Amino acid sequence: MIFIVNKILKKISSKTQTEIDELLFDFIIKFLQVIKYIVSFYVFSYIANLPEIVNEFVDKITSVLVIIVFLVLLTQLINLLFKKELILKSKLKSVSKTLTPVINKVVVVFIWII
Repeated sequence: MIFIVNKILKKISSKTQTEIDELLFDFIIKFLQVIKYIVSFYVFSYIANLPEIVNEFVDKITSVLVIIVFLVLLTQLINLLFKKELILKSKLKSVSKTLTPVINKVVVVFIWII
């Protein structure tokens, strides 16, 4: 499945000239690669006929893992976007060069707080 999605996204990104879509597609592929293990763990626990308390625990653990993986990858994506933006606009004034990393950190902290 990931192979098919990867092929489709590569075809779409080859038609565009920006790098942002490639970063976004890499984010999607990384997310799917990690989620497949979490989903397989969840399916195994569902098929294994575990006690109800264990099933509830597995439900909570898988939900938390999906959220954490998504947030980590989203943070990486935002960091990459800010770095690309800073590189593209390296001709900015010194105030803008120092402000961009601060804004990056604020955005990342805000995402983790939510």
